[in-house]
Amino acid sequence: MMDIVQLNCQRSVPVMLDLSVRLCELNCSIALLQEPYFAHGGVRGLPASMRVYADKKGESCVVIVDVNLSCVVVSESEYGVCVCVEGPLGRLLVASSYCRLSCGLEPYIEFWERLLYIADSTPLLLAADANACSPLWFSKTSSVRRRPNRIRGEMLAEWVISNR
Repeated sequence: MMDIVQLNCQRSVPVMLDLSVRLCELNCSIALLQEPYFAHGGVRGLPASMRVYADKKGESCVVIVDVNLSCVVVSESEYGVCVCVEGPLGRLLVASSYCRLSCGLEPYIEFWERLLYIADSTPLLLAADANACSPLWFSKTSSVRRRPNRIRGEMLAEWVISNR
């Protein structure tokens, strides 16, 4: 079995240090992170035994914890990173993206569309913090302050439903 977790780390060193311990304790195989602590050109706070594949801005990454998994980067851009992982259960593409609220969703959706094309018949797991609210993923949508998040949520929900 391959256990996969997704987490927004809020660019926090303590979160990253705690995460490295928790991933091992929980026997997780893969972590899909948004807003990891990124400094001096790389994700920091994780042990060297964990393979980390970050996007070009250091805003999201795929962390391979299980040493028995083989992996190769499929796509890496400022909009996310995608890694092909192969192990006892077969092949899987895993991707992580962090969508800044100050940036429109369109370039991220274009990146995800390319991943769907690349994946073809290979299963693709996409984890994203899209800064988007929607009842489709049980987020709260009542706050007036979150109007941009609701608009993004509607756009993203349409995309998700059309790509089932």
